[in-house]
Amino acid sequence: MLENWLAMAVADTAMALRTLPVLTLTALVLCSACRVAIDFLFSSALPIAIHADARFWAEPLYAAVWLLLAMPLSIQVHRLVAEGAASRHYALDFGSPRLMSYFGTWIVLLALAMSGPLAWCMPGTTSLPVQALIALWSAASIVTALRMSALLAAIAIEAPQATWGATAFATRGRIAGIAAAFAAASPVWLAGPALLWLAGHLIGTASAAPGTAVAAGASAAASVLYSSALVLAAVAIPAVSSRIWLALHHAASQDVVPRPARV
Repeated sequence: MLENWLAMAVADTAMALRTLPVLTLTALVLCSACRVAIDFLFSSALPIAIHADARFWAEPLYAAVWLLLAMPLSIQVHRLVAEGAASRHYALDFGSPRLMSYFGTWIVLLALAMSGPLAWCMPGTTSLPVQALIALWSAASIVTALRMSALLAAIAIEAPQATWGATAFATRGRIAGIAAAFAAASPVWLAGPALLWLAGHLIGTASAAPGTAVAAGASAAASVLYSSALVLAAVAIPAVSSRIWLALHHAASQDVVPRPARV
């Protein structure tokens, strides 16, 4: 069963990249340009770099902008996997309730998933009771984020009852299956982007002295690899989320007991 989730993740991701090439390339170009701009903004060439904590905000800022730029691609991947049809054009409509709801849900889920690990970095967490509380919160936040991942697909395809409450009800008692599905598909949505991200990091750190043409080329290549990693994740995660939503939708339809016809 688990190998089926991996096979579906590979097939759905490949189908999305093959079916939506223009949309994928547009998202990649925009994310790469955003990466280059933010790297320059927080570089030593600008006064903002004088502040010691300035660089700390570069990655969160890029992550937020990347999420926003990748939303049109991710939404169409949901539609392609769940409904079999999708728009091939990039449209970033800030007036769209669906886009804004989808973006907000992504932010909340990421904040939930990362809140536990980030809590370990806070001062005063060396005592055993505090560590136990952080461990419990980390587990609860990750479980909640996994359960609510199906909500992304519901919002993207504008399904009925695309709400937190309805998703919580649909996923109760199914967290083991959802976690197993994400774990089985991890080579696609996690390992692939992680390898691209590592390659970009290695190229960036192995570049020549700053200011040379080689260093500039290496920095640009690193930015493209970083962006490729995130675009691949923006395709693979919605693909897995959509399959989970389809499985939940099918299970819900099977749970409905038809009423006997009146004679």
